Amino acid sequence: MLEDEEIFNKVIEPLFIRNIGPLIIETLKNNGYRLIRLREYKDSSNTLQFMIEHNNMKNVEISDCVKISKLLTNLLDKNPIGSNFNIEVSSPGVERPLIEYSDFIRFKGSKIRVLLKKEIKDKNKYVGKLINCENEKMELLIEKKGSNITFDFKNIKDANLVYEF
Repeated sequence: MLEDEEIFNKVIEPLFIRNIGPLIIETLKNNGYRLIRLREYKDSSNTLQFMIEHNNMKNVEISDCVKISKLLTNLLDKNPIGSNFNIEVSSPGVERPLIEYSDFIRFKGSKIRVLLKKEIKDKNKYVGKLINCENEKMELLIEKKGSNITFDFKNIKDANLVYEF
């Protein structure tokens, strides 16, 4: 279970499934995976997207997605959530979300995009290289401007890696 309620709510986005969120996280953890994020996509097919990674950081393969899809289908069948949904299981991808503090530590030195809750220097959107991550303070090098910006981890609304071609 995630200790911080705010982080839990970022990982398990759909409100209607948060009551079984701890069960989902624990089930994945017991099978060697970490839930990065769960999102709901309302369209003609109503889809729940489970973004996962291995606990040991090994690459997620199609066989992992099939295995976890079956596991989650069984879990949701035993713990009905009220509606029928298609389940999509995927790896985080190259522009993976950064949600937990450990994600930022792991990807220190990488280019990231961040959306802040509270503006700093009249902006709340930044793209730059994460050059420091200590005591829940983040420092980005804004390469286009050649300047740095520092902000608290708690001020992050959304963040992800930026893939460079």
